[in-house]
Amino acid sequence: MLVDRSITLFFITSLAQVLECCRPSLQSDMYSCGALLYYLHFPAEIGQLIPGTVRIPSTNTDFQLEELMRALLSVDPSSRPSASSTLVHGYFRSTFVDSLYQSGEFVEKERRLDAVRRLISSTRAQHEQCFYTVEIDRQSLLQDMLDLVASMPDHKMRHQLKIKFKNEAGIDEGGLLTEVTSLFFEKLFSGERGLFDGANESAGLVLPSIMAYSPQCIKHFVDIGRYMVKILYEGKRMGSRLSTFVFKYIHGLQPSMRDLQLFDPQTAKSLQWILTAVGVEELGMEFEEVGAAHLGAVNDNNKEAYVMMKVSHIMVGSRVKQLEAIKKGFISGLTTLSPEASPFLTLLSPSDWCVMLCGSSVVNASQIIACLEFVRFPSTNPLPQWLKDILINSSQDLLRKFLIFVTGTPCLDVPFARSINHSVTVNEKGGVLITVRLQSTAPQTSLPIAHTCFHQLELPNYSCKEEFTSKLVFAIENAITMDIS
Repeated sequence: MLVDRSITLFFITSLAQVLECCRPSLQSDMYSCGALLYYLHFPAEIGQLIPGTVRIPSTNTDFQLEELMRALLSVDPSSRPSASSTLVHGYFRSTFVDSLYQSGEFVEKERRLDAVRRLISSTRAQHEQCFYTVEIDRQSLLQDMLDLVASMPDHKMRHQLKIKFKNEAGIDEGGLLTEVTSLFFEKLFSGERGLFDGANESAGLVLPSIMAYSPQCIKHFVDIGRYMVKILYEGKRMGSRLSTFVFKYIHGLQPSMRDLQLFDPQTAKSLQWILTAVGVEELGMEFEEVGAAHLGAVNDNNKEAYVMMKVSHIMVGSRVKQLEAIKKGFISGLTTLSPEASPFLTLLSPSDWCVMLCGSSVVNASQIIACLEFVRFPSTNPLPQWLKDILINSSQDLLRKFLIFVTGTPCLDVPFARSINHSVTVNEKGGVLITVRLQSTAPQTSLPIAHTCFHQLELPNYSCKEEFTSKLVFAIENAITMDIS
């Protein structure tokens, strides 16, 4: 069982305050503190806790925790540490994030991404002399590409795709395919065929259209999912307009309020208002709107359930066949590409797939740094420089994940940013402005907080660069899957 150490620390700190005021028996209360710590971590074993015998389950791997509990639960009162000594014990001076680093969990994520790339590279090397050349007419590019992805045989998925424009001279050495891929998804996501649309005319992110449910449209979505794998194989990008929730859906995850905020900020704001309002029954809303008529009218007692069902209805329920088709094509593409590729669907997170498929091919740390605006930081505070250092020393994957964490997309796309939020501004160099604020009242045990709709990052006033690095990376790596925001 994983326990938030900040909660445990709160109990210990409270106990220390009580001891200071009431002056009870220190040794007996420290034993009680040890019993509480034991219960928080091993509730199923509390019945086996007998004075003089501290049984630590074999599943425990935290040796600092074991050392502290054995000391607190010692039968010899004089051997038990004081409250102040307990607070500075190594158990409380390290964090769960630190333990993930020590166990190699974060390193493993990077290795998984590298493993996918090595697998793709190995497959390409085995077919380096195999080409699949097609001719595309610029005037009918979207239709020609839809026909191409629909008719591509399985064995051609592993051949290198070569593009030739009709009535144009030129040999495709990678540039023409990059151009066609960009134009294809740009036209597709702009709604030319009615397959994708945004929440409104100015929406930056798109999802499969709720109106695209005909058998032919569903077939297109399967082909598009398959082609997403093909462009990954070719080392190309599909741009950043597709809602990142699509990757969560492929993983079988449910939408969150954050997903709706990125796709439809206005509706998300309305639903958030409902959560804070009193007397919502006067609004006349019914659960029938979200396909649950048997639940009746919405009131203050059930409004939370209504809001989450509304989020799910907007993001999934109204377009579930389309999303299922994309998922089917994506999984089929992975399996066709290589039998070894399909297991990576569960090993990689949605943000990992987003990193590899969306945005620019290269993310420059200096460009991101140029977009940062630091607010409320004293001139002597080292956090701004620490953040710059972290970004400069980050991998391409981590830089894209940082952008996803702060802006919702893996690239610095000004038109997209402005379409999501008209108040988003740019700096003198034309990059999206990312505001970094100091939260001086937040505990140093807290994680950084990102407000993606406003491109804001809030940082607790960390005193240690290593702790800041671990907390920031943890927040970045888990933002999509855990919706830390």
